[in-house]
Amino acid sequence: MVWPVHCGRGLSLWQPKPGFGFLFLTILAATGCRPNPPQVVPVSGVVTLDGKPLAGAAITFVPVAGGVFGCGSTNNSGEFTLGTFAETDGALAGVHRVSITPDIISPAAMGQTSPGEGGGARPGESNRGAKSRIPEKYASIDTSGLQVDVQKGMPPVTFELTKN
Repeated sequence: MVWPVHCGRGLSLWQPKPGFGFLFLTILAATGCRPNPPQVVPVSGVVTLDGKPLAGAAITFVPVAGGVFGCGSTNNSGEFTLGTFAETDGALAGVHRVSITPDIISPAAMGQTSPGEGGGARPGESNRGAKSRIPEKYASIDTSGLQVDVQKGMPPVTFELTKN
């Protein structure tokens, strides 16, 4: 069974065609089968860069044991809430490796307060070519050195990134 993976701001990695959804639900109802997605645990926290809140960052939690990843974006205060199957439902329980990258949807990811400011992307353009203020090492779960054990009742997570 494939479950849709939510990545915030209305983005989804799997979006069926409207007619397909009706057909799929009809088949499930006829067979009596009810798929249950894996259970998730609420996860929230804050990201700082050199002691200051990091706005416009995309946070990705990738389960070490395999499974669906969770993701979220930081707000202007550096706060985030993860989502896996819905925007803020959390992440799968267990150990996760973490990556933090610029949120290409957000002008704040490039240090801008509004689109087009500072020579970054203008409305309708991508920030992909712009230089990120987030150090490259945090962009990969292999090099970030960030890891979290997601458990029920856990406190908010804090990631303190540095440019060095």
